[in-house]
Amino acid sequence: LARIRVDVDLKPSRLQLALKLGNLDVGFDDFDPAAKRFHLDEIAMAGARADLRVDSGPAKPDPYPDLVSPFKGLDIRFSKIALENVHITMKDVVKGDSLWLDLPDAKLTADKVDLSQQLLALDAVRLDSPTFGMYAMRRAIPADTVHKDPTWLGRNDGFRFFVRDMLISAKEIAVDNGSFAMYADTVAPPRRMFDKDRMVFSSSVLRVRDLIFTNDSIAANVKE
Repeated sequence: LARIRVDVDLKPSRLQLALKLGNLDVGFDDFDPAAKRFHLDEIAMAGARADLRVDSGPAKPDPYPDLVSPFKGLDIRFSKIALENVHITMKDVVKGDSLWLDLPDAKLTADKVDLSQQLLALDAVRLDSPTFGMYAMRRAIPADTVHKDPTWLGRNDGFRFFVRDMLISAKEIAVDNGSFAMYADTVAPPRRMFDKDRMVFSSSVLRVRDLIFTNDSIAANVKE
């Protein structure tokens, strides 16, 4: 597929998506929309841009510890993903928060992926010159007049509150010339060496082996 454009505007939920795809090549091992089964071999995407606008609405209570898989009913698997010049932005139109991701060259090779089981086991992740940024509006923090213990306290279920039953692992992660930024209120260069409102890392190199992110363990062997 080439030169695809999709515009979505869902009025009740105030969700908007503007999607442009230069090229998309997808190979299927099994494809059954009725059963919500999508087993993909390789995905290659180039020259893509996705701009998403969402309405966060009022805060919802955390269902923990009665968690429900976000992939419930979906059987999605893949073996390889290759991305070239992919740009993604997302903005919360209520809070004003936003994030952006640029992937000039990204490759993922999977060992086993089964999102119906929340399993994402990767052999290798290689990112060349990625850029990731986050912007958050500053908000007043109300005084803590009533102390409440965290909901995970005393559960003795490891990191489940944070991991949410995901089973994520990666044998090797390599990032070259990466950039990462977090801004509060203003997107601008840092004012000093450590600026908590403008944390920016550039020209970063990262080598990680044996990443594990599960309810029971969070670990990684960081080489660089």
